[in-house]
Amino acid sequence: MKKKLSLMFLFLLIVPVAALFGCNEVSYYSVVAHESSYHGSTMGSGSYADGSTVTLTASAKDDSYVIGWLYQNSLIISNDGTYTITNTVENEKVVKSTLSFTASSTTQGNYTALFDEENLHYTRFSGVMLSTQEDATPTDEDGFSQDSQNLPVNLPSVNLQLYQGTNPSQNIYNQESLIFKEQGTKALKISVETKTALWLKPDKTPQQISATCNVDNAQFNLRTNLSYRQTQPWPKSANGIAAKITYQNKEYQITFRFTKSGQTYYLTLFYENLK
Repeated sequence: MKKKLSLMFLFLLIVPVAALFGCNEVSYYSVVAHESSYHGSTMGSGSYADGSTVTLTASAKDDSYVIGWLYQNSLIISNDGTYTITNTVENEKVVKSTLSFTASSTTQGNYTALFDEENLHYTRFSGVMLSTQEDATPTDEDGFSQDSQNLPVNLPSVNLQLYQGTNPSQNIYNQESLIFKEQGTKALKISVETKTALWLKPDKTPQQISATCNVDNAQFNLRTNLSYRQTQPWPKSANGIAAKITYQNKEYQITFRFTKSGQTYYLTLFYENLK
């Protein structure tokens, strides 16, 4: 009887201790690597234990190269505290790219390797310019002359909210009190580095670009569609808000025209293709 009581006491002592120290359940997370097209392949998809290292590899075919990586089909990945990208370069082109990170609840999901191809653009918002001239030359801050006889003219400050996507509810940029200036035919272009990419294909639904622009407390709601290699002249009607789109040198320029207190303004959004 004493032996049975001793064994029972030992069992009651061991079980809680084992549960406390030796039976913690490990979480696993799904990581899936995709290819943007048939111009390359990926490796590394699988289920990874929490805290383990994930390594995804993208290899381009001979007629292409690796542009980069996207997370959840839109977020541009770069070398930072979360991700490490190691590239193999041949003839100035990335032929192989390795993406490494730690598996967790915030890094699980879908990763897309982007391969260069003719009929697919990955583009992102890269700058904004305000001018009173239709064809102003985009110029950075260093490009303005400080000649006292010809100082830059300050334009109204702008509060800008920008949305993009097939559903324009995705807010990608917010900035208050953007200060613009122009001098002669030059206007200040403010460079922006955003992390959200747009996919543009000939057979894909156009992406919507929507901006809320406040100029000296007057609000203008600007909207247009953006398609692959799109060019769009000004509409024949000169009344109200209008939009023009140009594409050259792997960059889209979307220019909105609007009038406030008798003055016509041109707000240009720059979208630069990922290379």
